[in-house]
Amino acid sequence: MRLSQPQCSRNLRRVTFLNVSRVAIAGIEMMVLVLASAIGSSLLAFCQTLFGNYRLGQYLCPALPLVIIFVLIPMRNPPPGQS
Repeated sequence: MRLSQPQCSRNLRRVTFLNVSRVAIAGIEMMVLVLASAIGSSLLAFCQTLFGNYRLGQYLCPALPLVIIFVLIPMRNPPPGQS
């Protein structure tokens, strides 16, 4: 009886490099999740180092997506054919 390899989820893609098969992150939501977890933990560590506690970081982390949304709302899409 031969066991089959597990199927990749919709956010993971199998990548082969130098005959080594790896699973890579694919999809915008997974990319945002990975980046947000890196930025959030760095921001919390920075606040811990600077102020000695996480309180300011706990206020800044939820505020950061709101600031980004308010910055992006007034931006216009580029005209077609222009990158």
